[in-house]
Amino acid sequence: MKKLPLYNKVLSRIAYVKRDLGLLLYSPREYLYSYTYSKDKKIKIYPYNPRVTKIGERIVSAIRAKFPELTVHLIGSASLKISGQRDIDILVECERGEFAKYLSGFVALFGREDKKRPLWTEWHFIQDGCAVEIMLIDPKTRVFQEPMRTYNILAHNKKALKEYERLKHTSNGITEREYKKVRLDFFNRL
Repeated sequence: MKKLPLYNKVLSRIAYVKRDLGLLLYSPREYLYSYTYSKDKKIKIYPYNPRVTKIGERIVSAIRAKFPELTVHLIGSASLKISGQRDIDILVECERGEFAKYLSGFVALFGREDKKRPLWTEWHFIQDGCAVEIMLIDPKTRVFQEPMRTYNILAHNKKALKEYERLKHTSNGITEREYKKVRLDFFNRL
């Protein structure tokens, strides 16, 4: 009887290795990027709160008021109206060559950018207790297309959305790194 817990532990480790090998083969860039997240910091999943969605919508409205010509997307759990980390994810479509035209206006709204890459610029800040990430991003990039593809699947497939929310609840308390891998595995299966 004492061998059973060890046997279960070995099976569990094999499942993790199998999953990680699949992620490495199917999504190598995203899998390797998961290692930039903390292996110590635990995530917290909160029940859906309409207040988070309203905060996101106010930020989107501010961007649209200043830049009506840009397409703005509120995505993630705040837009899907499901449990989440009390975070707000916003993607703003902008052709690569147009970034300089909009940068000062975004800085006026949200402060200095946190990351500046050739195909996107990111802002991270806390608004009314919610973590906000805004990306001014070229819509031709995978970094834009993949989250939008996933968001659209979840927004239009109630079964997948419920499964995703269940995954979030069962992931409460795991490390950031493990959470990124669990989500990536789920998104790949979509």
